[in-house]
Amino acid sequence: MVVAEVGGNHGGDFELARKYVKVVARTGADAVKFQMISADKFVVADAPAVPPVKMTQREWFKSLEFTPEQWTQLADDARKNGIMFFASVFDTDSADLLDKLSPGFKIASGDFTNLPLIRHVVKKRKPIFISTGGTKLEEIDRVVNEVPKKSLALMHCISSYPSTESEAHLLTIPFLKERYGVTVGYSDHTMGILASIAAASLGARVIEKHFILDRRQKIGDSILSAEPQEMKDLVGYVGRVEKMLKLRKGPIEAEKKFIPSLRRSLAAATDMKRGTVVTAGKLIPLRPARGISPLEIDEIVGMKARRDIKKGEIIKKSDLS
Repeated sequence: MVVAEVGGNHGGDFELARKYVKVVARTGADAVKFQMISADKFVVADAPAVPPVKMTQREWFKSLEFTPEQWTQLADDARKNGIMFFASVFDTDSADLLDKLSPGFKIASGDFTNLPLIRHVVKKRKPIFISTGGTKLEEIDRVVNEVPKKSLALMHCISSYPSTESEAHLLTIPFLKERYGVTVGYSDHTMGILASIAAASLGARVIEKHFILDRRQKIGDSILSAEPQEMKDLVGYVGRVEKMLKLRKGPIEAEKKFIPSLRRSLAAATDMKRGTVVTAGKLIPLRPARGISPLEIDEIVGMKARRDIKKGEIIKKSDLS
């Protein structure tokens, strides 16, 4: 599953948000994701501005709010364009609204310890995607116990904007999968799409990448967001990686025609007369594989030649006694 995270990149412009839905659908992503924030229920009134934004945090988040009717319209747009409508929720009222609009919920890293919100969402009995940015293992242990495993996807995440490639810590993905036995995904805050592709190769089943129409927009998370062609490329690469993620326990059909010419048989390293006792020094592995496998060398050492065998001739079991 590839999720295009619009977040606040719409800047509070509803018509622009609707455009995002259409463009995301054209990239091939599975879902378009927003952030359903009610500023008054999210941050204290006197929280200072975070540069380069000059407004207070509450003013900034207030500018990104949409009405329930507008969120419903965005969800309808997504359905009509054949993609999933998805969102992070930050309060119980938003969760109740999203429950009517989406098949699942996202909990952002900043709310990983927001147990009241998580418990409220769990009651909806839908899939829950929870980002793990900035978490301690004991915190993850605690939260995992609150969510049915069949409903949970832990999203490995680094809460740094942007984060560097060396900070990605992608081996956390198989670690989380082994430790908790749940679906694991990756919420990518690096620049570019390489980390997301690598995450898919490590078993991330959900890839969330921030998305923007044009990075020249000095808005939201532009610096770490993928543009439309990058998102399209990401979808394509992840699909190709997914095809590669299979477990081989024996030769596959495509290999079988090559194996005889690639492998070796035991051949005579020197002329051997009938009755000669076979030793390791009298044998040499040579292509192709149409005789005795070198894996069986210990089984034939000590046997005797039943006929004269010429140097370089591949030996068959019928030649020995």
